Amino acid sequence: MHVATKTFLSLDDNWDNRLGVSTRLRTNHDHTVFSADALHAMSVALKEKCPTTILRDLGLPGGNGLRVMQRLKTKPSCESRWIRTIT
Repeated sequence: MHVATKTFLSLDDNWDNRLGVSTRLRTNHDHTVFSADALHAMSVALKEKCPTTILRDLGLPGGNGLRVMQRLKTKPSCESRWIRTIT
């Protein structure tokens, strides 16, 4: 049994993109959590104590992906996290 070493948050409203990210990260035994909208993303990120890396889409239902990241960066647990934009 492998223990996940990293936690990724994938913010994307496109199912195919989420599936692709999940498949790739699963091969590395990383833990991945998903959100398809901006409001849920904030909740998930804070519940996970701010994931190691956040992969985000810009256009999300319920808000803008950039705005979510700006809000997360104000949280002490998230200020030094890797955030990458995927489109």
